[in-house]
Amino acid sequence: MSRARENADGARLDAPLASPDFTGTPTGITAAHLEAGVLPSDVTGGSGLTALGTVTAGNLSNTAIVYPTGHVIQRVIRKYATANLSVLSSSGWISHGAEANLKFDFTPKYAGSTIVLEYYYGIVHGSTGGGTGSYAFTKDGNRNNWGGSGSTGYDDTYGHFMSGFATYPGMYHPVYGTFMYENDSVTQFELGLDVRWHQTLWYYGHTGTEHYLSATEYAGQLIV
Repeated sequence: MSRARENADGARLDAPLASPDFTGTPTGITAAHLEAGVLPSDVTGGSGLTALGTVTAGNLSNTAIVYPTGHVIQRVIRKYATANLSVLSSSGWISHGAEANLKFDFTPKYAGSTIVLEYYYGIVHGSTGGGTGSYAFTKDGNRNNWGGSGSTGYDDTYGHFMSGFATYPGMYHPVYGTFMYENDSVTQFELGLDVRWHQTLWYYGHTGTEHYLSATEYAGQLIV
């Protein structure tokens, strides 16, 4: 019969030894040893987790990214300075005098987004006898082909906004117009601007400032 061996103090020599606390620094462990594993969520600290620093490059344009409603997805602005622009008589809708230098191609990134179009110019006025006119944003040359909710309530007599005053002849003022719609397509289109004379001599451009035409795409449906 075998008998357990004991030392001089009577302790069994084959008894398991207690593991002391490790106080040293492990060596030989590389990133490759950790690649197949998953770090627990409570792992913090260490230069290996913070050494990334400021990210200066990366891809945030993937279509799989879900942005919160109202997030600006993209914005394009075109500006151009002109001398005086005016219309004296009716010729129906015509291209804005600066359109050749203002229009641009715009490609929505998401169907289901909201697109806001804007136009601004700092100085317009009527003649001493008054003067008014209308503006309309165009999509591939069409004023009423925006898709989604973009055609609801549009009146081609007045377009999207107006400037000038019939009862305040010669009054100088800025003009700002906006139009927004619920986008349903990711097809590229050309954004332009038409104008239409209404009465007397209408100056829709004046030397000394710049025209601004812009399109901004927002995530989600914002029109409530």
